[in-house]
Amino acid sequence: MVSDQRTAHELAAMEDLEQQILDEEQAILAPCEHGQFRVFRRIASNPDNHLAISFSGGGVPGLVGNCALLGILEELDLIGHVKETWGTSAGSIVAAALATEVGREEVYRLIERVGKAGPVDVPKWDLIKGVLGFIFRRRIPEGFVRGRGFHDTISDGMKVRTFEEATIPLRIITCTDDGNAQKVIHRKGEILPAIMASMCLPGIMYPVKDWKGKPFGYFDGGVVENTPLVSVIDDHLREGRSTQLVVVCTRFSSAAKIKKPQGFMARFLNVLYHFQDMAWRYQKQTADQAANCKYLIVNPHVEVGKMLEFEHIHFDYLLSRKMFKQQLSNAGVAGRFGAG
Repeated sequence: MVSDQRTAHELAAMEDLEQQILDEEQAILAPCEHGQFRVFRRIASNPDNHLAISFSGGGVPGLVGNCALLGILEELDLIGHVKETWGTSAGSIVAAALATEVGREEVYRLIERVGKAGPVDVPKWDLIKGVLGFIFRRRIPEGFVRGRGFHDTISDGMKVRTFEEATIPLRIITCTDDGNAQKVIHRKGEILPAIMASMCLPGIMYPVKDWKGKPFGYFDGGVVENTPLVSVIDDHLREGRSTQLVVVCTRFSSAAKIKKPQGFMARFLNVLYHFQDMAWRYQKQTADQAANCKYLIVNPHVEVGKMLEFEHIHFDYLLSRKMFKQQLSNAGVAGRFGAG
């Protein structure tokens, strides 16, 4: 994978950073003092603002990072001010948790549970069939990961099953697997299949068939909108709300993704990351031109190359929490609207 191709210098730098973050663990985990986040709390709790929280995709580091933001929102007593929440890929899990009153501690326990079980769950027979199919028919398998561990763990942690039962309006972004790659925003019906579809990496995970009888399936929404922003703005304008839209977005990017890729997974992710960056530039341009809308981006700069690696989730969580606390503090938040 991308993150595996490091020089001795890079490895040493990573070890130094990890040790530094672990040394600061007590301070990082200290509860957020409301006075240090006065500006952000005033913006988020202003009744004249329509607050939307947007959770980005980003693999395991993104999942853990989104969990860190959820915890900060809880500590600042801002959950009750959230008018809607959006999620793509790994972000859809945390968006669903926020919308259905599943707290940060429970989400983190679920992440640990998936990590212990392992995210790769290819049955031996499926693997054999895939190899035989390639040898005799030259056909590449539909996928290599079924995601059953994710499915069962998320299912066990859910308090409600449908979008309609969510306390906060929930939106999950996927992409159609019908050759057209059209963006689909799920907002009705069952939540769990929408989550599984939104995080279905094409070519890596088995496609998720439509659960309402349509003749196609879905794959990762990160292909079309990894950080929900334009769709949030479009919804706001379509609804004709008089309130100002304020979107708080997570975004996960790091220099790791621009290294020379080696191996199938690294090459696949490298291409995906560059497509996401192109789409993100378009999103920001569109958002900057939208009337009555503001957006705030928080980015912990975790190493996104570790797409399915759970070995460093504690470090990723601490780093994300530290960065988010800095970026949402009184000193950090003022310059972050429209930046990032």
